[in-house]
This record gives sequence, C-alpha cells and structure tokens, in this order.
Amino acid sequence: MARRPISTFKDSVSGPVANAKMQLFENAHAHKVNEGTMQYVDQAAFEQGLDRNKMQQNITNKGDELQQTGKQMQQENTQKREIVEGDNNTLEQGLQKRADKYEEDRIGQGRVGAPIAGGIANFLTAGNAGDVNVGGPNKAERMLKNYQGDQQRASNVNNKKK
Repeated sequence: MARRPISTFKDSVSGPVANAKMQLFENAHAHKVNEGTMQYVDQAAFEQGLDRNKMQQNITNKGDELQQTGKQMQQENTQKREIVEGDNNTLEQGLQKRADKYEEDRIGQGRVGAPIAGGIANFLTAGNAGDVNVGGPNKAERMLKNYQGDQQRASNVNNKKK
C-alpha cells in the first residue's frame, strides 16, 4: 500500500471536489427524498381528529371565555364590596347616632345635669350644697373651651418667638 499524503484525502472531502460529489449524490437520490412531509403529518392528524384550524379556534375560544369569566368575577366582587361598604357605613352611622344620643342623655351633661344633681343635693343637704357641677360640660361647651385654649396656646407660642 502506497503512502499518499493527507492533503490528497483532504482535497477529496472538501472544496470543489467535495461539492461536486455532493451534487452527484443529491441528483442520484433526489427521488427518494419526500419534500411534502407536512402534508402527510396534517393528513394523519386530521384522520385522528386533530385539525390545526380547529385547535387554534378552540384556543382562541377558551381565551375569550377566560377573559369573560375574569371580567364577570371582577364585577361580582365589586358589587359585593360595595354592598358590604354600604352596610358598614349604615351601621357606622347608626352607631354614631346612638353614641351622640347617649352623650346628650348622659347624666351630668352640663346645664342639664347640674340642675338635676344640684336639686337632689340641695334637697339632701337642706339647701347647703351650693353650686353642684356633676359630670362635665356638654359637647358644644367642650369644643368652645378647646378652641379658646388653642387660641391661648397659639398666642403664647407667638409671644415666645418674639
């Protein structure tokens, strides 16, 4: 066996010689290569009930259904929340009215409580009770007193800054 240089073998598998051999092979076996494989795949899938168009339509329909369901759930949740908020507001207003009424009816509520408590005290002490002030001032009197106190504190702060 004669020794041939590696470059001889290299030339037979690369370059123009290799391209010519490849072209001869393709020409000789082209009829054996099936170019329409997708046609057969589509046909086999169709025979088994798998149609690409139907599947795409099903995906689109399911997406639309999910979006519609999501919107409906959001609307229902919003309605429920609004109902609960309305109930809570009604309850809160009722409780506030009750608290305000209790505050008005509280014994010792400023001018209302003093005559009652003072009358009882004067009766029990035979008129020697003096000025009886049971409880505290009513709501309006407390607000006025706080307002006047705030004004006084504000003027004190201004005087200190000077």
